[in-house]
Amino acid sequence: DEFDKMEARDQVAIHEAMEQQTISIAKAGIRATLNARASILAAANPTHGRYDRSKPLSKNLSLGAPIMSRFDLFFVILDECNEVTDHHIAKHIVNLHQHGSLVHIASRPAFNAAQLKRYIKYARTIKPTMTEPARAELIQCYSTLRAESHGPGSTMAQRITVRQLEAMIRLSEAIARVHLDETIKVSYVRQAYRLLRKSVVHVQHPDVEFDEEGAFLDEVLAQAEDADEDPEEVVADEAPAAKKLTVLTFEKFERMKAMLVARLRSAEESAKRSATAAAAAAPAAAGANEEEAAEVVAEASCLRRHELVADYLTQMQIDDESELARERHLVNLVIGRLISKEQVIVELPEQTAVDKADRFLVLHSSVE
Repeated sequence: DEFDKMEARDQVAIHEAMEQQTISIAKAGIRATLNARASILAAANPTHGRYDRSKPLSKNLSLGAPIMSRFDLFFVILDECNEVTDHHIAKHIVNLHQHGSLVHIASRPAFNAAQLKRYIKYARTIKPTMTEPARAELIQCYSTLRAESHGPGSTMAQRITVRQLEAMIRLSEAIARVHLDETIKVSYVRQAYRLLRKSVVHVQHPDVEFDEEGAFLDEVLAQAEDADEDPEEVVADEAPAAKKLTVLTFEKFERMKAMLVARLRSAEESAKRSATAAAAAAPAAAGANEEEAAEVVAEASCLRRHELVADYLTQMQIDDESELARERHLVNLVIGRLISKEQVIVELPEQTAVDKADRFLVLHSSVE
């Protein structure tokens, strides 16, 4: 923590550990070189106490370019006013003060701490190898990043160098280990590319673009990545020939996303309250039918896509028919993106035969 407060001589000392994975010691006539095989997770504050959006990341931190270039990923966390986020943060902190821990939370993970430690210990023993398609994809992703960072008007946080290529290789290997996979697949490389690209981009986000067919293109690309297929060939086979681009500002996209997430969160909490009330009213029956109750809660936590769209339009209170049609089109585009690309919303499985508007949607379990 407080990485930006590190003294200059300590920053010089940490260079060796981050670049060569060794630490040299020279004290009391003893000289030794020790191996340093640890990852570094650092947190730093902006120079003037508040992040200046008009400046790149390097201008907001009192860290030199050499030490910044040795980190694989950067993520900027901004303290912005958001009703949903503020509510959940306050609720979490109040619960900690009320109960002293989080043991009171009803939901429990499917694994305990010991199982998680065994999984991590085993995953770290895997040494994944690079496949030929993954190697070609890695070269292509690196070339794309280089072109973007050195292009005119680039606002990336830092220039892309060979260090970022090595970072992509490390991230691809780590993702393969997470999946307990002996080989690095193309999908792992693309996921590492997205991570690196999201981490080095500016805080001034560009507009969000959609094709006229909604989130069709994003869904096709996501399916192609999962199947380790060439996205260009899949798009050429399945995508419509003519597309009209729809552009949405990042700010409006985030507002729509927050409203959709809040509505799904409300449905989820309402279902949990109903289940708790039902269990309190009939404790004996609740204990006998615990699995059935869990299924009922899961179903009640979902909303059909057309219901989510209708709730959003009701909140917007639009009277003009043409504006209402445009907003309905936009919210469907946003929902498609949240499903296929950002994976904030999940479509329940086994709904391929169901019309898209009638499919059940639920928040991803990782969304706070």
